[in-house]
Amino acid sequence: MMGRFQTAFATFVAAFGICQLASPAAAQTAVWTGGGPDTNYTTGANWSAGMPPPNNGVDTLDLSVSSYSNVGINTAANVAGIVFLGSEGYSQ
Repeated sequence: MMGRFQTAFATFVAAFGICQLASPAAAQTAVWTGGGPDTNYTTGANWSAGMPPPNNGVDTLDLSVSSYSNVGINTAANVAGIVFLGSEGYSQ
């Protein structure tokens, strides 16, 4: 039989574990390099991580003028945001 302290501790540990399972995924930034054989969003070689970002609404896409490549959206893309990085005077 557990004492009062042991019961409280077990409850705390269980609640902490449930919170960890329910916590949202950490936001990430996916950087487009455009270095693949095509301009498809789903081509891993076009991304700095070597794979396209997951389609779960967590990642922010970093599209830079330095990649000099169009992004061909060939799938549904659920992202947290898009950042366009360019130099002064850059227009698209």
